[in-house]
Amino acid sequence: MATADQQDEASAPAATASPEGAAPASQPSAANVFEMPALVERIASSLSPNEVACTLRLVCKSTAAALDTAAHTTVRLSQSSPHASFVHRWGRPGAMRGLSLPQRQELLRLTARSGSLANLECTLRCCGLRPSESIIAAAANAGQLAACKLLRRLGCPIQKEDVAVAAAAGGSQEVCHWVLNISGILKPYQSTNPNRRTLILDMVATAARRGHVDLLAWLLWHGFIDAPPHLQYNSPRTAVLAGAAWGCDLAFLQQLHNAWVSEPITYPNLEQDPTLVGMPALVDDYDDEIIASAAGSPTPDWAAKVAWLQDVGYAAPSRACELAAARPDAAERLRWLLDERGFALASWHPLEAAAVAGNLPAMELMLQPERRLNVSGLVVNRIAAEGQLGVLQLLHARGCKFDVLMALEEAAARGHLPVVEWLAGLLPATAAAWPAAVAVVAAATDDGGGGGGGLNLEAADAVDAVDPLRRLLATDPWVFAAAAGSGSRVLMEWLLAKGCVWSEAAFVRAAGKGSEGQLQWMVASGCPMGSHGEAYLVADQNGNLAALECLQRLGCPEPPSASSSAAADGQRR
Repeated sequence: MATADQQDEASAPAATASPEGAAPASQPSAANVFEMPALVERIASSLSPNEVACTLRLVCKSTAAALDTAAHTTVRLSQSSPHASFVHRWGRPGAMRGLSLPQRQELLRLTARSGSLANLECTLRCCGLRPSESIIAAAANAGQLAACKLLRRLGCPIQKEDVAVAAAAGGSQEVCHWVLNISGILKPYQSTNPNRRTLILDMVATAARRGHVDLLAWLLWHGFIDAPPHLQYNSPRTAVLAGAAWGCDLAFLQQLHNAWVSEPITYPNLEQDPTLVGMPALVDDYDDEIIASAAGSPTPDWAAKVAWLQDVGYAAPSRACELAAARPDAAERLRWLLDERGFALASWHPLEAAAVAGNLPAMELMLQPERRLNVSGLVVNRIAAEGQLGVLQLLHARGCKFDVLMALEEAAARGHLPVVEWLAGLLPATAAAWPAAVAVVAAATDDGGGGGGGLNLEAADAVDAVDPLRRLLATDPWVFAAAAGSGSRVLMEWLLAKGCVWSEAAFVRAAGKGSEGQLQWMVASGCPMGSHGEAYLVADQNGNLAALECLQRLGCPEPPSASSSAAADGQRR
């Protein structure tokens, strides 16, 4: 078949002879349309973003130049991609060798969300992992019924309750009906099953929290619930009202609240049941989550919902400040709640919520001397794990005391190099305590027993005693092992330069969550693999099939147990 250029040449009249030495007249070509940026943009607007990034930009240099913004160069894996481009990137041998286990799991979830069955099958073949229940849940959340059915047909594990809630969060009535059907919930004999009511109300609460009012009504009023449950602490009915306070607007919250709390209950599509009239009112001790959800709501009318709930008798619990503190506009919300609505900071939970969210203005507000709030060491560890460097620096400047080495390990486990660098800078201040640290690590690891992950006193002695940071890092194997589990080679190289040493513990962590490329690099760099085969067991436990194959290629000793070795071999096949 002739190309557009060939067709144009065939249909064009023969060129007339030109005077000697003159350039021949240029021939018109359909490709010239790509020289007009406005027309290229018009073509791009009729294609999906991934089609633009994977195909249209590659037509010629002109289209690449016209479509050079992030909107046109970014491939979104949660959206359908051209299959040929997808296979070229991810379907080739070794294409995923550099991806850690969490990255491959995320790739599989994103592909399931895209709804592309061909791409999903390609990912399942090449990802080198054992699919988990979260894959179908991801497809259900995106409303991809065909992907859900394909995954179930291929034997992907499914936790029906989790998939049902994920479908409700996504708002797809079609997927909700499918998962309820395969769960047997819709069968007539299940009408009195208490698990049916619990599951449906969990779905209703989730739909309300995401603002899916139509789905909420479909679940409530199409016969799936025979009667609302009695209102009690942490009941599904309270969860539904809390969900509406979070994700729905004030008008719908008032409608639902009046129907369930203040007014007789009616079901438009069911015969009125006299026993449902006059449900008991909410008890003050049980309604905290409802008004707290309004305070943390992402809807623009969150303040109006809080004010209305207070007007109808709800109290002002401290839980409301905790949920408000996690919002991007936390400082503004907290000032309004504290100064105008009578709420109080009765615990450190709001400070923790703002810290984990990285909201420095809200933290400054709550760390004022008159508030007398502080954070625990566990909270600091969580902040380090989230990579919130600015928050850690603020807490340190305010005199917050915490275990630097523990926070360092948490940050290393998530691959947060900037946080690790800053925390490592605090370690020399604890140099005087390093002999005690040696004793603690030695006691915990039984002087290096248990597979080579213990204290390396010989390495510590070889380090310049003048450098306390290097001495501490050479002594404690767990920071480097945590970094190996993150899959970040850049972080591992930085720690090696600062005094960390190779250990079997690091290799085992890498086998559990790392990539093939990482394992190969570690072995080539001299990292011990151990002699007990623990790396195989951890990789198998995590479903890291690519790592199991890589361990065998690298010659890693297998577990001594014949049954364990057979199990590992079976997984590799």
